[in-house]
Order: sequence, then structure tokens, then C-alpha cells
Amino acid sequence: LETLVLIAYRQPITRGEIEEIRGVAVNTQIVKTLMEREWIRIVGYREVPGRPAMLATTKAFLDYFNLKSLDELPPLSALREMEPEPEPRFDVAPAAQPPRDDLDEDAIPASI
Repeated sequence: LETLVLIAYRQPITRGEIEEIRGVAVNTQIVKTLMEREWIRIVGYREVPGRPAMLATTKAFLDYFNLKSLDELPPLSALREMEPEPEPRFDVAPAAQPPRDDLDEDAIPASI
């Protein structure tokens, strides 16, 4: 979904640009699946070395998500508000346990 959202909001966009934004490689199977569902298509090729394909959404994408146009997508600020707050992390080391006086060292079997 993250790949699809980037294509929808930043189209036309290349796979390399998606990877740069996400910070991880885009799995080839993801792009292939989105194309098989006819949610995205190649709309041209960027005039840079390697001529990467530029991806954009399709009418089938709009129909599937019940949109009349891309203008009906919620603003990015609304999407950010929907993100869950990160769980607070408490990186506290457990307190050191004081030595126990109630242990009788002679009662501990030698095999332990």
C-alpha cells in the first residue's frame, strides 16, 4: 500500500524515486501485482540514463477506491494524523538484585 500511495500522490514517479522516499528497495512483485490489478501503468520514461519507467494510477484504481478523481484523495496532512502514535519505550535496565541472605550454600547440590 505504501508504494501505491506514493504513486497516487506523486505521479508520475519512477521506482527509483519511490525507493529514495521509502529508503528501501521496491519489490518487483509489488509493482507487477499493482500492474496486474490495473491500478498503475507506465505513462512514459524519464529522460535520464537508464530511462526509468514513470508510473501513474489508472481509472481502475479510481473505480476500486470509489474515487471520481485524484482530487478526492485525502490531503497528506490528514493521513499523517491517522498514523498511530509510537508506543513509548522505556529502556530501563532492571534493578540489580541484592544478595539473598536466606540461601544456604551448603544446601545447593554440587551438580548445579
